[in-house]
Amino acid sequence: MFGRDHHFNEAISGLMFLPLFVGCIISVLIYMLLVNPYYAQAKEAYAPEPVPPEERLPIGVAGGVIFTIGFFWFGWTSFPSISYWSPMLAGGLFGVSITFIFVRIFVPFPSFLVLFFSFAAQI
Repeated sequence: MFGRDHHFNEAISGLMFLPLFVGCIISVLIYMLLVNPYYAQAKEAYAPEPVPPEERLPIGVAGGVIFTIGFFWFGWTSFPSISYWSPMLAGGLFGVSITFIFVRIFVPFPSFLVLFFSFAAQI
């Protein structure tokens, strides 16, 4: 899109993936500063028992909403008449959402498997 519509060469078109990377870095910082302390409090609240997987659900919901906003923002601003900065910033938002969704799906998955199979072994 950037090469065809905005007439960038291959090198500059490749640099348009940097906002995706920066968005991922920002989401990791948000996760470490906001979500991880919340999960630590939930871990203390459920002390003898493991924390239910639903405690990580808000970050996935936020990631889904941000994903939708970033995806539509990118699609609606990817015209030659609109500055390349707008879809580039939408790519950064897309990076934030992808990391939030990834963390929600794959971080608790191994612990979920352990809980599932330990429950299945008791039956």
